[in-house]
Amino acid sequence: MAEEASTRWELLSAASGRSQAWLRARDVRGEPQLRAVEGDGAGALYLRMWRAVSAGQPVAQVVGETSFFGRSFWVTPDVLIPRSDSECLIRQALAFLGDHPGSGVRPMRILDLGTGSGCLAITLGLEARARGWKVDVLGTDLSESALRVARNNGCRHGLALTWLRGDWLEALPASMPAFDLIVSNPPYLSPADPHLLDRGLQCEPLLALVGQNQHPDGLSVYRHLAKGLPRWLEPTGALLVEHGWTQQPQVCAILEASGFRVLTKVPDLAGRPRAVFAQL
Repeated sequence: MAEEASTRWELLSAASGRSQAWLRARDVRGEPQLRAVEGDGAGALYLRMWRAVSAGQPVAQVVGETSFFGRSFWVTPDVLIPRSDSECLIRQALAFLGDHPGSGVRPMRILDLGTGSGCLAITLGLEARARGWKVDVLGTDLSESALRVARNNGCRHGLALTWLRGDWLEALPASMPAFDLIVSNPPYLSPADPHLLDRGLQCEPLLALVGQNQHPDGLSVYRHLAKGLPRWLEPTGALLVEHGWTQQPQVCAILEASGFRVLTKVPDLAGRPRAVFAQL
């Protein structure tokens, strides 16, 4: 019940263009009240939004944006909706960059593979700028529609990044220099994962959830990346990858078989295994 009320307030705010605080102060709790305060247009928009959410469409898609690491990012059905679980990647990445020997000497090069909405790449760029660090951030994605969302989010936050279209490491020109940090939240769901039947996930791109040619264990991308990543990392560079909370032992084994040393097993906000931080 509390979750439904929270969703209604969020939709009312989006439909009216008013803050939730403004609406709550006037006790605007539903479509009739919103219509009385803001007019038929806002009330009708709210009703359409509520019907879409009731039918299973994620709130973030209906509203058109969501929050990640304290900032708003536009989302569409072409990108995975940013989740708070992934914020642990930002905290781990910032800890590494702050201690990096290149910090303050030269721009540190950061690569976000499978960038989607661009939330990881953009957040790292903004957080680095706020700390006075020089960084060059690049994001890649196979989906041109996803890259369009990422570009728009970059412009929204006043950040000029480089975006390249391509299939994982194949997106990178051979002449491009190596990176100090590579981050990724790749597809890690099995094609048979029962979570794919959830109404919300059915609205998100299968390419971002399962990927292409996915093995039943959901680890195909990790195997593919582990083989090619060493060529793209500086000697002092690091890799940071998200995974499903049951997959950490297998991801560690895949990386170690390619010569990586797993330095940190990163938990999410709920304390579940969520990411692996490794170096060569």
